[in-house]
Amino acid sequence: MSNIATAMIILLPSLTACAPKPMKWECPKLHNSAFNSSVDSNHSDPKTVKIQIDGTLSMQGFVKIDSSRYVQTLDYLDRAVTTAFTNSKVKYYRFGISSEELKGEQNSQKAQSSAFYSSKDPNLKDAKFNAVMKPASKYDADEMLIVVTDLYQKESSQESPIIKLIKENYIQKGNAIGILAVKSEFKGTVYDVGKQDKKFEWTTEKNRVNKFHPFYIILLGKYKNIVDFFDQLKGNNISFFENEKFIIYYPQVLEKLLFLNISDNESKRDLPQGINSRKSINDGHIRLELENPNSTDTDILKISKKYDEDSQKEIAYAINYSPLPYTLQIEPKTKPITSEIFRESNNNFDHIDSELIKFSQWKIQDKTLSFVTNLNSVKETGVYRFVFDVFPSKLKGQSWWSTWSFNEEEAKSWSIEPKNFDGSRTYNLLPFLQSLSEITLQQIESSKSPIGRFCYVIHKE
Repeated sequence: MSNIATAMIILLPSLTACAPKPMKWECPKLHNSAFNSSVDSNHSDPKTVKIQIDGTLSMQGFVKIDSSRYVQTLDYLDRAVTTAFTNSKVKYYRFGISSEELKGEQNSQKAQSSAFYSSKDPNLKDAKFNAVMKPASKYDADEMLIVVTDLYQKESSQESPIIKLIKENYIQKGNAIGILAVKSEFKGTVYDVGKQDKKFEWTTEKNRVNKFHPFYIILLGKYKNIVDFFDQLKGNNISFFENEKFIIYYPQVLEKLLFLNISDNESKRDLPQGINSRKSINDGHIRLELENPNSTDTDILKISKKYDEDSQKEIAYAINYSPLPYTLQIEPKTKPITSEIFRESNNNFDHIDSELIKFSQWKIQDKTLSFVTNLNSVKETGVYRFVFDVFPSKLKGQSWWSTWSFNEEEAKSWSIEPKNFDGSRTYNLLPFLQSLSEITLQQIESSKSPIGRFCYVIHKE
């Protein structure tokens, strides 16, 4: 054997030892058991639809003006129910302290007259929302409730009986609560204002729509049934039904899970100078590629050693956001699941404690979720793998919640100056809607199921 051949044999193990370790990796699959990607698949009409109409005197002012928006809405409600739920048995009720069935009634015509709102019936001295709801032990999953009321609630916190019933009967059972808020012409007395149960006269003017008196349609049942009802109402193109006044509280808020969507066309990406997008990584110690080269759910980045360490390493993202119809917007947060760096010493990835990627500037517009990631804390040379799960940190309220609501302090001030009473607002509406958001978020959090996953491979030179 020649001296050259002998030298090559001696050198070969050394060359093999220096070769980078080949490795394939993919963003771990995300399976959310609470995430029903096909909300429509098991849809069926409820066996029974119970329409509960508040029969107290506070509601009478809505029908004292011919063809008021309240009267029109009752008509639209009748049509929407019969169209959306062709296989359901529909029953009408009048409620106050307790609920009574209006036997033989096929529509809401009686509720469109003043006589429906009796001052003589002791049962109609007050509207108890829990009168229309069964306790959790008697809950019927095949039943849908539609409640028409002005929603004056003395207690609207999570500890109130009505919120507890909604939580136990609906939210915790994976069902939904829908709310449609409407303002209507009104001429009459508004009762039960504040804890002192004051009453005030309120008469609206035709051209001052913002001062119309509010009422609410509240729906309790399966999510898809509520969507069907809302779609039927909106299909009438009624000008006074405003899009943002249709809300559904439901423990699932998205149709599709959130993932990064990295474009194949690297030239289109707006990356900071010194940061480049890659299809694979090779730092001389590891050669890392994705299991599926066409995957778009992992961002592979290289930070050049010439990069200015003092400059901001911020990358903007815009990904698909597919909310379920009528649900509230979320405010996202991330939780690190995997944070690791490749160590040459053991020829593998090791866990690191630091959360080196920061997320900020979350914004949802139309069907796009945008945010910014900051890589400034990625300082040590090496190859990193990061996996972050996404959760909702908050269900965002809407601006009209506060402008349509008044609190106890305002109610007390009106007792002193009755002329200042504002009948265009609802007592304790804001805390009521906020409590519904809170119990819905609690149910989402209790499942511990993420709504998205972001994966990164970063090579810091």
